Amino acid sequence: MNSRKTIVAATLALVFLLAGCDSRDTKQPSDGQVTVRGRLEQVAAIGAETTGWAIELDAPLTVEGQQLTRIEISGDSERWNELGGKRVEATGRIVFRQGVERGRYPVLEVQTIREAQPR
Repeated sequence: MNSRKTIVAATLALVFLLAGCDSRDTKQPSDGQVTVRGRLEQVAAIGAETTGWAIELDAPLTVEGQQLTRIEISGDSERWNELGGKRVEATGRIVFRQGVERGRYPVLEVQTIREAQPR
């Protein structure tokens, strides 16, 4: 009986969580472009649900009501090894990926990336 209550409670919590997701909360310019600054780093995840690269943001970014301090990036990664560990400025569009372990998560689809000037 106790496990049945746990399942019902977990289901209700999931329903309320999903009801709170609304893509209109995304804080982006009207053209869909967003520019972020921070330190470029390589990342890994169990189950390989990652792009392999992320930017540890200088300032939090709000996406669909969630404040992010890091965002994974995707795109042409040719130069990323030379920029790894450095402070960068990247511009692109936020897209969402779906993973078995992580669920739906935001990724910055990079159009331009360059080393950023010191603060």
